[in-house]
Amino acid sequence: MERVLLLVFLFIFLVLASMKRWKRAVIVSAVLFAAAAAFIFFTVRPQEEAASGAPLPVLVRHGAIMGKVLDDPDFSALLRRTWRLTLVPKRLLTATDAADDAVLEADAIWFSDRSGRDRFAAAHPETGDHSEAVFTSPMVLFTWPGIAAVLARQHILRPPEKSAAGGPEDAASGNPPEKWRPEEWTLIDAAGLLDLMSARRTWASLGLRHQEGNVTLFLPGANTPGHLRALEVLGQKKIPEGSLSVTGDADRLFSDFIWRGQWAFPLIITDERPAVQARSLEPGLREKLDTTILIRPDRTVDRQFICCSLSEAGDRFVAALKEPETVRLLFQTHGLKYVPDTGGNAAAKEVESE
Repeated sequence: MERVLLLVFLFIFLVLASMKRWKRAVIVSAVLFAAAAAFIFFTVRPQEEAASGAPLPVLVRHGAIMGKVLDDPDFSALLRRTWRLTLVPKRLLTATDAADDAVLEADAIWFSDRSGRDRFAAAHPETGDHSEAVFTSPMVLFTWPGIAAVLARQHILRPPEKSAAGGPEDAASGNPPEKWRPEEWTLIDAAGLLDLMSARRTWASLGLRHQEGNVTLFLPGANTPGHLRALEVLGQKKIPEGSLSVTGDADRLFSDFIWRGQWAFPLIITDERPAVQARSLEPGLREKLDTTILIRPDRTVDRQFICCSLSEAGDRFVAALKEPETVRLLFQTHGLKYVPDTGGNAAAKEVESE
């Protein structure tokens, strides 16, 4: 790059010199040289340094939920190829580990909810100067066609007017459209659903003769981030009467929903991310996923996934997460939508313009 710019300056200098305009040649060459030097220093050099030399290890601490992202070979390959970063993921054993001083050995921490990030910031205020990247996944409900039809007759769900592969919210988000989306319904009466559960109504009493048991909504495990966001969707401060919470967070709940089916898990609430990951990373589940119904609440509640840098290597990792190619991969494969920085982010704007 430097050689090309030098040849351009020399050519301009010789042209002006041949026209007997020595003073103009010197001034123009000096201005162009200064501009080029600034461009090389602030733009070209950092990119060349990132693309040359041995890959830089980056230790990322994370909870169980972010394991699928950090273990994704396509994600690791992208970071290695584009940013010369080698991922070294290390799982946090408990939610309180993030507040421990031992975590400070990491280059970055990827939290699975804003509450975890806030606890860490309170315990380690000295880390506030480093960068962070925020991703979200909306809270949704999942069910099966028979269950959806019964709840629609109770005016609790509204079926879609027509199927669509994408929606206006994708264009507005600055993220690329998803490769796949199940049939989407809308939860229009959450209070009505809670009433059915508290009254101990059975599925059979609603007209679903072969479905045993009471009307039940399954939530992620108590005290998990997914559980707290689910309560927010329902407008509740504690688990509603007639609902059940399982052991584990959203990923465990969605896995049970898919593998054990309608009879064991007729209706669940979780974030959308595990469904997108199942579709992308487990091709054998696609046929079964196509039979599920996704239900969006009438008000949006997002679960946040925040990656916080703790070192220069962490800063490079966070910067890589904001690049258009990384944003696209995380959205299409893992269902994580990047939230651009409040001050504006060039990478996000580039994706918006595509």
